[in-house]
Amino acid sequence: AVKKLDKGMLRTAICNEFKRRKKILYIWDFHGTLETGTLYVLIEIANTLLKENGSDKQYNPNEFAQIPSFSWNSFFRNHFPDMSAKEIEMITKNAYNEKRFSHLLEKHSKANHGAMNVLRSICEIGGVNIIVSHSRQDKLGHYIKHVGLMDYVEEYYGIDDGTVRSAQDVLKKKTAKIREVLGQYKAYESTAVGDNEKDFNAARGAGVSGFYWLLSPHRTTPDENLYKGTLPNRLKFIHSLEDITKDL
Repeated sequence: AVKKLDKGMLRTAICNEFKRRKKILYIWDFHGTLETGTLYVLIEIANTLLKENGSDKQYNPNEFAQIPSFSWNSFFRNHFPDMSAKEIEMITKNAYNEKRFSHLLEKHSKANHGAMNVLRSICEIGGVNIIVSHSRQDKLGHYIKHVGLMDYVEEYYGIDDGTVRSAQDVLKKKTAKIREVLGQYKAYESTAVGDNEKDFNAARGAGVSGFYWLLSPHRTTPDENLYKGTLPNRLKFIHSLEDITKDL
């Protein structure tokens, strides 16, 4: 009887604990956050197409990472200002040539260190993982599956619909999509994770409560003092996704 009572009390305590816990929602950036290697994929494509079209410019990782908001159309338009819109569009289409460049995804792209552990840990405590990425929707699912993370993602959204031409476009679209997600999960405590200021500003503008800023070796480390007190809950700068796992 005592054993049965103990089991019943334990079961009740566990149930009560889960009821007390807040529902949590994590909104993730993908490239550079959950995934690593895309930077090198883009560099190889960019350098190849720049050379083929008569430019002597060749990028290294640190230079390429400083581009404030990447889109192939604006990238090539900046490098070839004398080309027509049609010519730029043709180069852009070549950048998306999967048959030609698919080997680069296999060569470089993989899950970031700690990505699977943190996504799985969030799922295990009843949380929800959603990806909002500056990618094409029809490609994003393939990227997520390629790095082995799809089983831990509830939904994913690629905001590159062909109309993105500037950093302002990316920020506007990402903010709108995150705000839409928050509207679908009103009862959840929200946290976003990204690796640059664009990700942070989109999350803050949409009304996310907390943010993890994953620092990148290819980007200048931000001044933390500039961002303190800008969110309802904490903003935390991290060097590894494992730091989030420790906080759960």
